Amino acid sequence: MGKAREHMPALLLAVVAVIWGGGFIWTQVALDYGFSPGLILACRFAVASAVFLVFCRKKIFPISKDELKRGAALGLLLFLGFYVQTTGLRFTTPSNNGFFTAVNVIIVPLIAWRLNRRSPPAKLWGCCAIALSGFFILSWRPGTGFSVNSGDMLTLLSAFFFACHIAGLGVLSKTMNPLKATFIQMSTAGVLSLGGMLIFEGGALSRADFAAGGVSVILLGLLSTCFCFFIQTWAQARTGPGKAALIMAGESLWCMIFSVMAGYEILTLRMAGGGLLVVGATVLLELEPPRSPVKSLAESEETV
Repeated sequence: MGKAREHMPALLLAVVAVIWGGGFIWTQVALDYGFSPGLILACRFAVASAVFLVFCRKKIFPISKDELKRGAALGLLLFLGFYVQTTGLRFTTPSNNGFFTAVNVIIVPLIAWRLNRRSPPAKLWGCCAIALSGFFILSWRPGTGFSVNSGDMLTLLSAFFFACHIAGLGVLSKTMNPLKATFIQMSTAGVLSLGGMLIFEGGALSRADFAAGGVSVILLGLLSTCFCFFIQTWAQARTGPGKAALIMAGESLWCMIFSVMAGYEILTLRMAGGGLLVVGATVLLELEPPRSPVKSLAESEETV
């Protein structure tokens, strides 16, 4: 029972990765039916916030000024990550969007380096080289050669915002009630998404086909947002940002699988090879080398 409880955070984060992999497809479906990035985000965060208010209101309130400030800062990063990522999905494929988002796993240690003044592991640079090789393969087009479109660049920018969010959540999740932290982030991101839609996306409501794309947006709100971000906040307090980012990087592989199943893309060796290099780099970054039995024995003798 103790072992099962110990592995529960990692198992739940793996479930989050699967759902988020499907989230790329639900987002693409909403875009196909005329939903703008701001409208998609405003709807998904509104649905998530409403669920928290209905079922968890007594556990969320009251909220202190300090909790509001910290949660809103993470909500801003969440909004920026999703808005840029969703905009990027309009100009690239779901699999590229998923794979390039996975770069946040490599960016997290760099942010920690900046915040904590501690050098990242030496293998980080090797992992970056492997990931860049994967990007090159994914960006290579038969007949035209190397080509990175605006959607790929926007997705890479969103990976930076998501990395900042993961790093910040690693601190906040240990000091705040996960329900409060999740609700503040969701509501902040929802308000910002609504503002972005009204300012930059005139006529977004009239262009959206709610009858055809509404189900996808509701699934994004209930599963990808409400459920997954609460689980992420709860689990990160028990795993740490590095391990959490690694496990959730699996979303890019699920995104590719679901994209092929949904008929958005045809599986190719280039897609599979480039994607595996990107994900492989993230996995390699977090793998710990086996401990030497001699060293372990010496350490145990020192403690006697």
